[in-house]
Amino acid sequence: MLESSLGLRIEIVEPDAGLRSELARALSRLGFEVATAVRVEPPARQGEGVRYALRVIDLAADGASGWLADPAAAGRCVFLAGEAVRTPSLAARIGRDLDVLFKPFSIQALEARLLRRLEALRAPERLRSDPLLQTRDPRLARIFERGFEIARRDCPINLEGELGTGRRAFARALHAASTRSGEGLRVLESSSLAAETGEGLEHELRRRVAQAAEGTLLVVEPESLPFRAQRALQSALRGEAEEGTPRCITISRAPLDESAREGRLSAELFYRLSGATFRLPPLRERREDQLAVCTSIARRVARELGLESPVVEPALIERLARDGFPGNRLGLESRLRSALIRAEASSDLESLLFEPARTSVAPVEPPPSLDLKTLERETIVRALGHANGNRTHASAALGISVRTLRNKIREYGLR
Repeated sequence: MLESSLGLRIEIVEPDAGLRSELARALSRLGFEVATAVRVEPPARQGEGVRYALRVIDLAADGASGWLADPAAAGRCVFLAGEAVRTPSLAARIGRDLDVLFKPFSIQALEARLLRRLEALRAPERLRSDPLLQTRDPRLARIFERGFEIARRDCPINLEGELGTGRRAFARALHAASTRSGEGLRVLESSSLAAETGEGLEHELRRRVAQAAEGTLLVVEPESLPFRAQRALQSALRGEAEEGTPRCITISRAPLDESAREGRLSAELFYRLSGATFRLPPLRERREDQLAVCTSIARRVARELGLESPVVEPALIERLARDGFPGNRLGLESRLRSALIRAEASSDLESLLFEPARTSVAPVEPPPSLDLKTLERETIVRALGHANGNRTHASAALGISVRTLRNKIREYGLR
């Protein structure tokens, strides 16, 4: 049973007055705040009035068809349908992203559907808690929200940005917000294919694409895949087109079209992967977010080490900004982890992060002489030493005659 403190508002759109009243009473007892209506406004106007966490819409109600056609709106609905609407045409319109409960049904079945829908909606919210997916910059916030809107439309998505800018976190959040969130997200990157060659590589790629057919395939740096792997991947995507193709999300440092122009990415694979593109800026460009991001990462690293959370001062952020935040999240995590391990009783995080490296300086030896005479004399001395003074053995080791060795010994005063 849901707790009433959740404050979840549900709208029930049901033309039958008796059923409408019965559902309202039952859902109210379960802890929902319930409103009822006979008809529903178009999805485009849903933000004009009261906002609801979910809607229960009977397909027989006026305006229901508009909610069926809009994937973003349908994701917040549980639809009710009578036996009479079990037709092939409706089945074609209802995808896996739509939740339809056929009459007659129990209130327990409706509660289960609502809880499942709420859980699916909350999943991307949990993933959005990543510090790099939160921002005070209105332009970046709009990029994130636009990404989540596109995620529900099932088209390819390209995420560009430097290492450590949150590309993977954004990709996982987009998958969780998509209509394929109930299926798995499979990751494909060159390091995971290193052991595969020849037909084994092609088989492995076909297998991975088939596994992701109903879900999402995350392709990491596709331009770094060997050309054999690129051809096998495009072939696998081509072959799955009739039976179901995975939704592809790519993450890369350079734009895919640039990689294609430079010949690092095959043309066909570029066309199959290209879609809505979002660039994640490096931390050095996110001035409004630097303090919050660094504080969040510092606290998490401290928790992992079992240490007290450090205080991140604005002055420290300014010094890190002057450094340009190399490595973004990864670079910051590495520096913080090293600093906190060294911290012991010190709480001055800035001095630890910018502590000069302690290196032992070995005495500098003068470079060996490159004078040919000196080198020759030293070589003869070593050869005689190895041969215990035996000139015959020493001359054999040096590749010269005993007579020549005798003359060299005389010349260099080695008697």
